[in-house]
Amino acid sequence: MTKVTKLGIVSMALLAAAGTANATIFTLADGNSTATVDTNAIGGTRPGMNSWVVDGTNQLFSQWFWYRVGSTGPEQRINSLPIAGEFSSNTNFDARHDTMSVLYNGGTGLSIEIRFTLRGGSAGSNRSDIAEQIRITNTTGAPLSMSFFQYSDFDLGGTTLDDFVGILSPNVVRQEDVASGIGINETVVTPPANNWEVNTFPVTISKLDDANTDNLNGNGGPLIGPADFTWAYQWNITIPANRTFIISKDKSITPAPGAMALLGLGGLAMARRRR
Repeated sequence: MTKVTKLGIVSMALLAAAGTANATIFTLADGNSTATVDTNAIGGTRPGMNSWVVDGTNQLFSQWFWYRVGSTGPEQRINSLPIAGEFSSNTNFDARHDTMSVLYNGGTGLSIEIRFTLRGGSAGSNRSDIAEQIRITNTTGAPLSMSFFQYSDFDLGGTTLDDFVGILSPNVVRQEDVASGIGINETVVTPPANNWEVNTFPVTISKLDDANTDNLNGNGGPLIGPADFTWAYQWNITIPANRTFIISKDKSITPAPGAMALLGLGGLAMARRRR
């Protein structure tokens, strides 16, 4: 799967997506890192956070969020809701904006606020971190049952076919790239997910974007690969009337100590595939 092919598949899916009129493309910067977030992501662009460049290499193809109210009906991208407000800010006095927030509120009894904060490392360290907070508020006078999904497609080292991924626990996922020696950990600080899925592109995103009612398949296990993997989390929640549900997460990119050990296994697998 090439980058061009991936862009084509995602662009076709997004052409049919509902969007908001006043969306913004935010570029966050700190240390050795930049990250781009498109709060609308229609018209051929990728959804949500669509780049995370660390020491000159883009490690991310796409990360964004979906939701479903109730247990039936298709999942929706959060940007199908209108934007009530959005901004970026500088929180560490280096003259570059490193934090952005966007609030979606569609008048449907549901509001979703997303906040990203980027912390880059020193030049050449291949280290970077993004903290994320999601606030989901039930604005009605009755309990609201829903599912919330996070989808992630990292192409570590700027390549697509040589990554290993594993859901290590309900709140930790690990991905390593054997060629570049780069790894990423995502830790869900609170609360742990109810379900998850590791799959090859574009299986999971196609499921989230179709017209069916879908849940993640629970597949994860230890590190598997190599392939063009994506991974996702699912929270099934009931929010009391006029209350808020908060998800707090952290993603950290570092040199991967296990990548060289995986290189032999990955190289053998890729050699077999080429033959």
